Amino acid sequence: KLNNHMLRIEISERKDKVNDEKVVNAPNEEEITGFKEQIQKLEAEQEDSQIKINKLVEENSELVDVICQLKRERQILQDELTEIKELLQQKTIDLQNVKTSLESVREEKALLSTEMQVLKAADIHAPRGNSLFAEVEENRRKMAAQRELLKMKYLNLKKELSQKQSENNKLKLEIITFRREEKEDDKNIHREYSQLIRTYKVRVSELEEDLRRLQQRNDQPIVLSGEFKNQLQWCSTTIENTRKEVRTLQEQLKQRGSNYVSKGDQLFESQKEN
Repeated sequence: KLNNHMLRIEISERKDKVNDEKVVNAPNEEEITGFKEQIQKLEAEQEDSQIKINKLVEENSELVDVICQLKRERQILQDELTEIKELLQQKTIDLQNVKTSLESVREEKALLSTEMQVLKAADIHAPRGNSLFAEVEENRRKMAAQRELLKMKYLNLKKELSQKQSENNKLKLEIITFRREEKEDDKNIHREYSQLIRTYKVRVSELEEDLRRLQQRNDQPIVLSGEFKNQLQWCSTTIENTRKEVRTLQEQLKQRGSNYVSKGDQLFESQKEN
């Protein structure tokens, strides 16, 4: 407790001095009254100082609890981020499977449509009759139609291959960009959090040091003055500012988690549209 021992000693000395004055000198009511008033004032200031110190200790304990809560919330956000990453990865795989199935259906439809058109054209231009020349001509037209069909299939497959390569390159670029942003965000979160925790630890240490210094000032009599009140005010202001910074950190962490969710949704929608 803040210099309770010194206060008791000073109060005892004052009382002893009053008793000595009563024994040695003739009673002086004015001096006795002054000493009593000083003793009462010191006792009142001691009580007030102890209340303020108890309040500082309580606020310091609350600050430590807030830091622990921030650590728990950070772990929760990291778990949620991991879950979002896994969900995004699964959605990306599902989307790719859907796109692959859709492309396969489109390819099959295009080939069937092309084959139908070639067969119709061959049937329309096919000569009538049972002559050998007509049969040879019909076979030639069928071979030409098949050759044309194979050519169209080749061109179609070549076009689709080019499209898939372009889509694959685009998807790779998006994945690289996303992973780079993800790593950078992780680094920023870890760096900001570590820096903030170090700052709070320093602040807590400073407050604890202030309390120890105030409690262990045994080398001089207690003089409760404006300077002491300013120190108490400074401690209160520091704690209040730290609380504001804690609230700011909580908002930033929540916003960071929302940003990860938003980025995941945007990437999923972008891949879905493509």
